Amino acid sequence: MRRAVPGLAFLVAVLLGSSGALAAPPAPMHWTANQRTLQQPVEQQTPGGATQPDRSLWVVNPTPCAWDPDDIITGMFTGVIAKGQTVTHSECVILDTQNHLVGLSVGAGLSGWISVGTPTGATIGGSLEAGACLLTPEYGDPQHLALPEIGAGHGDRVSVTWSVTNVSGHRLGKAIAITTIGPTRSDWRANWGC
Repeated sequence: MRRAVPGLAFLVAVLLGSSGALAAPPAPMHWTANQRTLQQPVEQQTPGGATQPDRSLWVVNPTPCAWDPDDIITGMFTGVIAKGQTVTHSECVILDTQNHLVGLSVGAGLSGWISVGTPTGATIGGSLEAGACLLTPEYGDPQHLALPEIGAGHGDRVSVTWSVTNVSGHRLGKAIAITTIGPTRSDWRANWGC
């Protein structure tokens, strides 16, 4: 006859939890969108601007990219990141005569880098220890303003890339970094330190 080992049932129950399965390990660091608000029409490209009542004159944004000056894309990196590991995420922006604020705020033990492509192939960007932002360049040169998928509008699609690196010297279990592409209004600049 077999005898139950005292406490074994309790230990198994704790390890399996109430669902009967082992608890999932913490997720590796990854980026998740919090908000993606793309305004229609693209006011700087639409005759009469954002209040144009005739929708047939609207220039609309058919892309997932920020283009209108009030477009907002925010997100965050969260999760486990190994010592020395770098995690990146990219989004797109349509450059024209209107620029956008690009921000990154990193938690303790992390450093970051913002990189923004330009139509000429060069990139602008910078590294940071805690938090910073930059403004995308404005382009008004007609020879660089052609993107067939946009239709009546004109602009250059470029990438914005955020890179987050663990510089703590050890594995971080609950690391966080916040990203944004947003308006260049004074309230946004003040909040992001631009």
